[in-house]
Amino acid sequence: MQIRRALEAVANEQGAEGNTLMAKTQWLIKQGLLPEVFAEMTHITRMLGNLGAHDAEKDVLSADVQIVDEFFRAIIEYLYVARAKVARVKSLMTK
Repeated sequence: MQIRRALEAVANEQGAEGNTLMAKTQWLIKQGLLPEVFAEMTHITRMLGNLGAHDAEKDVLSADVQIVDEFFRAIIEYLYVARAKVARVKSLMTK
């Protein structure tokens, strides 16, 4: 659930429009800020968050949590870290 909240905060910081995390993720994809594969990653994160938050017949295992954490890190890497690295290299090349 915390990663879901963090994803929503990231989407909001990026200016995403929509009332749900899914809508905000789709907005980010349509704007070209995220590739399509991240929609599925976010969907899986939402679904596992729902399982963890509610009394469900299926348990969320630590391996599942690890995957969600990796998805979150990939999104952060793509939106912030990779872009900063590209910008840095570009600035070095233009000097």
